[in-house]
Amino acid sequence: MEFEVIWTPPATNQLTDIWLAATDRNAVTLAQTAVDKLLAGDPFGCSRHLSEGLSTLRVPPLRVYFTVDRQLRKVSVEEVQLGF
Repeated sequence: MEFEVIWTPPATNQLTDIWLAATDRNAVTLAQTAVDKLLAGDPFGCSRHLSEGLSTLRVPPLRVYFTVDRQLRKVSVEEVQLGF
């Protein structure tokens, strides 16, 4: 079963800023697509747990921070940064 991936408004704004500033916008677009696919398929197997309820996933050039609601099968991307 897949999870629904939701980007919060702050994360969407951050992603937009990153994309607009990027020298390689295609890389950002491909990374965002990969993040969605990975989180929808198995948010626990593809990420690293940071603290209570918060995990991170790095798909260069992005790093996302997210939470998971197991009952509703939803992943909420809370923050996105350039991931080094």
